Formats: sequence, C-alpha cells, structure tokens
Amino acid sequence: MKTKMNVLFVAIIIILISIKSNGQTNYCLRGGMSLAYFKKIIDDETVKNISDMRIAYHFGGNMDFMVSKSFSIQPGIFLSDKGYTVKTTEFFSNTTYKGAVHLLYVELPVLFTMKKSLKNSEFYYGAGPYLGIGLSGKVRYKKDSGIDPATFSWGSDETDDFKRLDYGLSFAIGVVMKSNILLGLSYDLGLPNIDSRGSSDYIDRSRAICISLGYLLK
Repeated sequence: MKTKMNVLFVAIIIILISIKSNGQTNYCLRGGMSLAYFKKIIDDETVKNISDMRIAYHFGGNMDFMVSKSFSIQPGIFLSDKGYTVKTTEFFSNTTYKGAVHLLYVELPVLFTMKKSLKNSEFYYGAGPYLGIGLSGKVRYKKDSGIDPATFSWGSDETDDFKRLDYGLSFAIGVVMKSNILLGLSYDLGLPNIDSRGSSDYIDRSRAICISLGYLLK
C-alpha cells in the first residue's frame, strides 16, 4: 500500500508539472476547526466508548491548478492536529481515566476538484489522497487523583505509541464567494493501522471532520 501511494504522488507531481505552464494557477490560505477521532478496533470489535471526538485545528494553504473551467488539481500543505479523547474506568479499582491524545502532523493533500459557477459564488467538490508525517505528540490522562502526563514516542516498537507515517483519502465540498472568501467542509479517512504494535488485534485509524475558512488569492 505504501508503494502504491508513493507511485501515486509521483504521478501527480508529473501531471502538475505538465499542466502548470498551460493553465491558470490560484492560491488559497485556509484554516479552521477539526473534529478528530480514531476508529479503534480491538480483537475484531470496534471500540466506541474509549475513542471520542476531540476539538482540534488545521491551517495551511494550497495551490489551485486550473486544468479547465470546471476542473482543477489542488496540492497543499497543512499543519493538522489530530487524535482523540478517551474515558474509561478500571474494573477493580473503579478509577475513572479521562484524557486526550494530541498528534500534530504536516499533511500533503492533493485534491481533484470539480467546480460549478453559481450566481454570486462557485461551488466545488473533490477528493484525493493525502500523506501525513507526524511532528509531535502528547498524551495526557486525568485520573480521580489528578493529572497524569504520559511520555510519547513515534515508532514501530511495542514501547512506542503510534507510527509516524499516515496516509489516506480526503473528501471535500465548499463554496467560494464572489469576495474570494472560501467556506469548506472536508473529511479525512486514514487508511493504515498506525498502532505501533503492528498487530491485527489492535487497530488505530485516524479520522477528522474539518470546517475551513479561507481566502482565495487570484
């Protein structure tokens, strides 16, 4: 799967180089709020009570290569805060744990976007792959007795927390106003298991719903 994703990104870069000299190029700065969570599967069962949405953020920018009036390719670079909140109770001690997992990624999405002109705006929708590289992470648990900060490390050993590399698919819809203000909604679907243990018994896949406000530079 990783090899296929690398080949796909190389192919996209070649396409962008070939069309850059022919089409119009716009730029967009955007950022906003994200609702981040994980799809956690333990022993082939989806776990819902220990992985809830966490309010996060994202910001960055993208280029907009106009292939035609209704189709464009949008490579971008973003800082994206992902992770989840957790709440669980130990059976024997009846101690309640609340906490949050914060994972900061630099993400490189490439969206293939269709556009439709409206009276005073432009509607768009699209999808494409993204590649995420973990920059930093933090895990904090709040027990009945107080806050318990935990150490964090990227890697593929059992003593690590999560694998550094993530990738997946992004789906986006939105509207660009006549004033070049952009309002967007997107969904990130992480594909690999980023649990560091590398076992099929423990699966962690990232998810995020993103609400964006941006400005289009023409």
